[in-house]
Amino acid sequence: MHGATLMIGDQIATDIQAGKQAGLPTVLVTTGVPPRDSPALAQRDFVVSSLAQIAIPVLVGRPRQRSA
Repeated sequence: MHGATLMIGDQIATDIQAGKQAGLPTVLVTTGVPPRDSPALAQRDFVVSSLAQIAIPVLVGRPRQRSA
């Protein structure tokens, strides 16, 4: 199974722009700034209104790493 990295944030000017600069897919959570009707929303890859809307796979039965 391969992992994926996303930049998730609630502000386009900081969070989403940082993700774009790093070459990552971005997810805007609309609980922060700006409002939903902002023209700047076109810069993000995905929009959600809650973190609960993001499906995160859980690895069941994966061995835990022991700390040294």
